[in-house]
Amino acid sequence: MAPEVTVLIPSYNRAHLIGRAVNCALTQTYPNCHVIVVDDGSTDGTSRLIAEQYGTNPRVRYVYQRNRGVAAARNLGLELARGEYVAFLDSDDLWKPWKIELQVACLQCLPGVGMIWTDMDAVDAQGRLVAANCMRESCAVYQYFGQNEIFEQSKLLAELAPMVKDPGRDTRVYWGDVFSPMVMGNLCQPSTVLITRERALRTGGFNESMLSGEDHDYHLRLSRKGPFSAPGARLMVVRPRRAGSLARVSGLAGRSTPARRCAALYQRGKRH
Repeated sequence: MAPEVTVLIPSYNRAHLIGRAVNCALTQTYPNCHVIVVDDGSTDGTSRLIAEQYGTNPRVRYVYQRNRGVAAARNLGLELARGEYVAFLDSDDLWKPWKIELQVACLQCLPGVGMIWTDMDAVDAQGRLVAANCMRESCAVYQYFGQNEIFEQSKLLAELAPMVKDPGRDTRVYWGDVFSPMVMGNLCQPSTVLITRERALRTGGFNESMLSGEDHDYHLRLSRKGPFSAPGARLMVVRPRRAGSLARVSGLAGRSTPARRCAALYQRGKRH
């Protein structure tokens, strides 16, 4: 049987969106996914909607906690996860149908790699494409690093994991130690990520005391435990938080002069 994947969906007052996110996870081409919805104190009928639509579905588990924030919601989900792999999905995001299948196949072909992320597209409220391959716009650190500078190795997806269909054209899969560039700023968004449960257990949970940047902190600690991977494929769809902006820029590199200097020194060191 295919290794099990636990999909963690934290949600707060998103009854109008949560069903779409759950369905997105349940209809993945990968056959062995189950969903944990962590309701972070919603008051908008989320619990009723989940009960009505998924109450008899053994692949969906709903848990409620008092409002404590997204980090606490994700941590509760991590405690309950039973799959060999764990994927995060925010309740207002979507995945392409083959997202989990491709990521699991890559990790199975890369022993020792404990986390993989993907690129993403941004769409408007009507689902129309706003920006393709927008991870670079979302995470400012990419203005300093290209994929070949972040990762040490790469291979065509067709060569690495020929059992999965290439969603693009000559998609490359990158992997290696990303801790140094990750120090400069976040390299990915939580909904693009799949991690091994073993890596999650060794890393611990999200820092619940942080008011922002908890995802960067978590990814940084994950990267200290071993290598990461990233296929050059757009497998997630995100809706901008406000008109004209992705509103997800994270990390230090976009606004910190010391961080820019560190990035320049890192790049100089990579050349020697």
